[in-house]
Amino acid sequence: MLDYELVDWVIKLPAGLKMNGLTTKYLFKKLGEQILPKQIVHRRKKGFGIPISRWFTRELKEPLQNLPGGCLIKDGLFSSPYIEKLVSEHLAKKKDRRKQLWPLMVLELWYRRYIG
Repeated sequence: MLDYELVDWVIKLPAGLKMNGLTTKYLFKKLGEQILPKQIVHRRKKGFGIPISRWFTRELKEPLQNLPGGCLIKDGLFSSPYIEKLVSEHLAKKKDRRKQLWPLMVLELWYRRYIG
């Protein structure tokens, strides 16, 4: 957890120390250059993979299969045939539909908890 005094100090820093041109985290990078090689400090961001495909074939397979009959469908927010198509294509490995299915799964869970 961040110390509130540190956060307060950073907020009060001049904008030029936080961003220089298009370089964000300028002060942080300048400090980093003193202990790390420049190619490490200035390399592009690297994301980390989330094993959604594995989850959809194991831990989340049943909730994924139940998505076409979920609250989003029952309340008329999405079309059941469309969701069924996405799920069946993904599970049959015809098309990688995780980018469409993951947000739907999260929305379904949120909707159940807070709306339905």
